[in-house]
Amino acid sequence: MASMPRIRTSWPQRWRQIRSQVLPVLVFGGIAVLTVRLWSWQAGPPTVVGEVEALRFDTASHIDGVLVALPTGELEPFDVVMAGELIAKLDDRPVLALLAILQADLLRIKQELAATEAGVRQQDADRQHDHEDEARRLAVDVERVRLEIVDRKALLETDRIELLRLDETFDAVRGAYEQEAETQFSLRINQLQRDEVEQRIRSNTVALGEAEDQLAAAVQRLKYQPMAAPPYLEAFLAPIRAAIATQEARVGELAIRVGWLEIRSPITGTISAVYARPGQAVRAGDPILTVADGHLRHIVAYIRQHQRVEPRVGTAVEVRVRSRGQTGVQTWIDRVGAQIEPVPLHHLRYPNVLEWGLPVRIVMPPGLILRPGELVDVTFRDDEQTKVCGSLAAPRYSPLDHLVRGRGNGSGIVAPRWVAPSRLERYVFC
Repeated sequence: MASMPRIRTSWPQRWRQIRSQVLPVLVFGGIAVLTVRLWSWQAGPPTVVGEVEALRFDTASHIDGVLVALPTGELEPFDVVMAGELIAKLDDRPVLALLAILQADLLRIKQELAATEAGVRQQDADRQHDHEDEARRLAVDVERVRLEIVDRKALLETDRIELLRLDETFDAVRGAYEQEAETQFSLRINQLQRDEVEQRIRSNTVALGEAEDQLAAAVQRLKYQPMAAPPYLEAFLAPIRAAIATQEARVGELAIRVGWLEIRSPITGTISAVYARPGQAVRAGDPILTVADGHLRHIVAYIRQHQRVEPRVGTAVEVRVRSRGQTGVQTWIDRVGAQIEPVPLHHLRYPNVLEWGLPVRIVMPPGLILRPGELVDVTFRDDEQTKVCGSLAAPRYSPLDHLVRGRGNGSGIVAPRWVAPSRLERYVFC
């Protein structure tokens, strides 16, 4: 008998077979998976997202000013800076102009003091007495020495600004000389100029100390003078004293401004952002650079209110890196927050759904190569919800332990690694 062609199964019949045979299996499997997932959420060990603490420092100017170029070159993101290193500098010309105005005012006060002294001497020419004359002379000498002290301080601040400029120039010339781009004669000239200003600062500092000693001696002599100065002398000296007090306050303010001209890095780290460049005007409080700290300190996690966890100091947890083939490392809770806080958005499974949790600080586990800001999984196991005491030796790790300095030549940070066992830090937890 000849073979007959095979009749195809119609799509409605196939759909009935799928609904009766395949679909129940898929539904059962999906429900089983969902049940296991819900069971793991409710009855399994609670797992939360933890973040390696990342510290970032915004360096800002304390005063309004204009940024100037650094002798070492312009800083860029990913450049490594050391703690205390100069990272920005403001134009010092406004401060120098204020110092010039201050010195002009001091000269005017000196002339007024000389005129006052001459006027008093003229008025007392006919009725001068030895004791009154000595008291008047001592009172005038006190104000003269005060004025000299203010003058010395102004000169010191001017020389300090000049020394900052010469130091920057000398460092730049020395770097060029090491690269054979400058002659030794230029280096020597800059060094002599810097040494001259340093010598002037030292001599003015000594003169300032002597003037302060003279002021103390003059005040002491005036205090024990047997006869006080004539009453009308106070009226003559009152404006001079007020003017000198004003200039003393201005010198103190300018000294603070001179210290604020240079902005230095608060930590050793890597520049992550640059907000202002040389030539731009900045206002007080505006950020100029952001320096990221590369040291590993702690892991911060947030325990949600619905999770059945009562965190305590010393509670053991397991930290797992979010990469394939990584095993969990045991560590413990170091600190527990005081109140419920909003969970950061990058910790949320669904960023559109806000959550609140109790922050806990976890000791950095040994054996895991982490970076600041990295997210990890933190698991609280039921059999470990007890307060434990013990100690653990963990290496102090920082990706900035080994630096290769240099800008513009492609150099930077070498691959991070754990330090030698000689630098282990022993943590004691309880």
